[in-house]
Formats: sequence, structure tokens, C-alpha cells
Amino acid sequence: MKPRLEYAGPKPVCSKYGVLFDYAKEDRYIYLDTLIQLVEALDARTLHEGTLRFGIKKEAFDGEVLLKKIEKYDPKIDEKMEKAASETHDYLREMAKRAEENRLMAPLEKEVWLKNIALMEDYVVQRAVNKAVYYVLIDLLAQKLKEGNVRYIVFPMHRNFHHVAKSLSNALAKQKPPIPSYARILETKEGLTLKFNLNP
Repeated sequence: MKPRLEYAGPKPVCSKYGVLFDYAKEDRYIYLDTLIQLVEALDARTLHEGTLRFGIKKEAFDGEVLLKKIEKYDPKIDEKMEKAASETHDYLREMAKRAEENRLMAPLEKEVWLKNIALMEDYVVQRAVNKAVYYVLIDLLAQKLKEGNVRYIVFPMHRNFHHVAKSLSNALAKQKPPIPSYARILETKEGLTLKFNLNP
């Protein structure tokens, strides 16, 4: 089945006891909408005194719309999604194999663990696909910021933008030459904003 973009949920942890969810590790899908809007804003060149001012759209794009928008910038995004899905299926098969070969577990514990892995397979694969697309967009955004000589991006404190800012800093540090960056919170008349500074 062709991979698609859709929300999965927080990170699951499968064990012989059941499935727990790590809510500190949210699905990267929640950031894709913001990232594609940033990329499109850069293309529109809505610059003001060297700063890209960005206001997020209230209604998020659905997965199909997101994918069509991303395909405009990366025609091979389907291949990257399929690769992420395939690698994750392989990883889960290896995890199941290790569970089967584990001699320290009772047969019932082993059965429960294997069933939990199987139960969560589609969920885990979807998270991996979303994560792969997230990093494609982060790298694309870093490249566009570099090419556009943007010094600042200012956007509202919404949807954990700190996470995006950290990933973006890492991507900019990998540019040649590396671009140092940092983020800080500012209080404005409109409320709190996050100012992401680039220092090429």
C-alpha cells in the first residue's frame, strides 16, 4: 500500500506487559503543516526589513493536500516515504525475531509481546513516514533560508515551535558553510512570539 500522510499519535512502547505511550515524543505530523507554510511563505518573499513575518493558518491542511504541496518541492517524496516505511517494517520484523528468540521470557509473555508489536505495526510505520517527511521539509527550509539570506523569522508561539526551531538549527549547522542560529521568545502587543535568528 502506498504510504500516506496522516496523524498517528505519541510514541508507543511495546513490551511483554502491554503498550505504553510516551506523550513527550509527539508524532512529527503535527509540524508538517507549519513547515510547508513556512516554505511557501519564503517562496512568496513576504520579507519586511530582513525578517520573514509568519502567521499560521488556523485550519491545518489534511494529509492529501500536504502531500501535493510537498511534491512541488520534492518530486521524490513518495520514494522517501516508501523507504521509511520499508525500513521500519524491517526493524519491526527484527524486533519480533529477537522477542521470539528470547529465552528469558515465558511463552505467554513472548506471545503478548509479539501480539503488541503486530498490533502497533501500522501505527509505528506511519510515525516513521511522518518523521521522514518532517526532516525533508526541515532540510528544504534550511536551504531556502540560506538562499534567501533571511536574517530572522518571527512567528506565534503555537504548536511547539521550539521543537521546529531546534531541528532547523541543526539543519542550518549542516549547511556548507554552517549557519549559526538561535531562538528566543519575545513579548509583543499580539502576544508571545518566537524569533528565530540566523547569523550567516
